[in-house]
Amino acid sequence: MCFVACDAINCKHDDPMQIVEVDAVAPTCQKTGLSSGMKCIACGTMVVPQAIIPTINCIEYTLLSNNTYEVSGFVECSETEIAIPSEYNGLPVTSISEFVFRHCRSLTSVVIPDSVTSIGDYAFYNCSSLTSVVIGDSVASIGYGAFENCSSLTSVVIGDSVTSIGYGAFQHCSSLSSVVIPNSVTSIGDDAFDYCFSLTSVVIGDSVTSIGYGAFENCSSLTSVVIPNSVTSIGDHAFWYCHSLTSVVIPDSVTSIGDRAFDDCHNLKDVYYTGSEEEWKAISIGTNNDPLTGATIHYNYVPEN
Repeated sequence: MCFVACDAINCKHDDPMQIVEVDAVAPTCQKTGLSSGMKCIACGTMVVPQAIIPTINCIEYTLLSNNTYEVSGFVECSETEIAIPSEYNGLPVTSISEFVFRHCRSLTSVVIPDSVTSIGDYAFYNCSSLTSVVIGDSVASIGYGAFENCSSLTSVVIGDSVTSIGYGAFQHCSSLSSVVIPNSVTSIGDDAFDYCFSLTSVVIGDSVTSIGYGAFENCSSLTSVVIPNSVTSIGDHAFWYCHSLTSVVIPDSVTSIGDRAFDDCHNLKDVYYTGSEEEWKAISIGTNNDPLTGATIHYNYVPEN
């Protein structure tokens, strides 16, 4: 008999009324689990110990021809946090394939290691609970729609090796409030930050040469923007419907501004242009840019360092 006053040494554990089942704990991608067990409630001894269950290998990999691995699948979308390893089977993980984490609505954060050089098209599309992402310093390209519809994304760190931000890469990231585009980036793709309603601040790196079609369209909270002197063209619809935009710095390197680039920017009052009035008049400015052309143009502006 197993009595309440017994201890682990004297308890015989032969009273079924005192033996209870301990539930199993399912493993996750990040944490080990436990099998079910049996426990004596009188003395607390595990009659049938729980065994450790290894973590689940939630990430699937494909070996590439250059002896590196690509993240090619994700089998458990209920995970909330993912840290992609820099190595698998002793070889570096260098890329994330397209669509891998698409529709993983429970995912809240992801860390992409420095070994990764490319993020595929729509890799994190519609991860609606994703709040933060750190992109490693070796990533050179962010694919089309890579983080599109990540509506809870408030923070993104873009690594210093990124050279291109693809079409719609952060489109509909409606909670994103600020973004710094590093000096390594040379092009901002079409619709890259379209419908980022909460975006109030954007820093554009000094190597960007073109701002794509609708790149910041519908960023209705954006109040000011400084375009660096590396930019030569501002695409159609680039800042369309940026209702809160009150000022913009445009360098004399710009030779063309597309149709509706600043259309419906009703509060745009001041344009600070680094060139002369004659140079301003030589810019090819597309149609439906009345807020831009009707603003006060401050010529020969010298930007603050």
